[in-house]
Amino acid sequence: MNDTTPRPEHYPFVLGLVTGTLVGAGLAAWLAPRASEKYRRASTRVAEVVDDLTQRGQGVRDDIAGAVARGAHEAAHGAREVERVATAARRPRAVHAKPSM
Repeated sequence: MNDTTPRPEHYPFVLGLVTGTLVGAGLAAWLAPRASEKYRRASTRVAEVVDDLTQRGQGVRDDIAGAVARGAHEAAHGAREVERVATAARRPRAVHAKPSM
């Protein structure tokens, strides 16, 4: 005889899903405080390292900016000196005659 009545074969699967969800939620609640404390300590260390690198980078940036400013000042001074010499060279000079003997 043919048995055509449906059997509830999906109930063990659903029961496994519910059990796994409850076990996972319990483990997460148990382990979360430890993980969050470790994460907080690690993020604090990372923040300290980032602050240190930021300060060093700003110091390097300031040193480079100072060197560029000094170089620009020296280049401007040199250009003014070249201009002064070139202007002096273009001016007509008075010719002094040597006394004859």
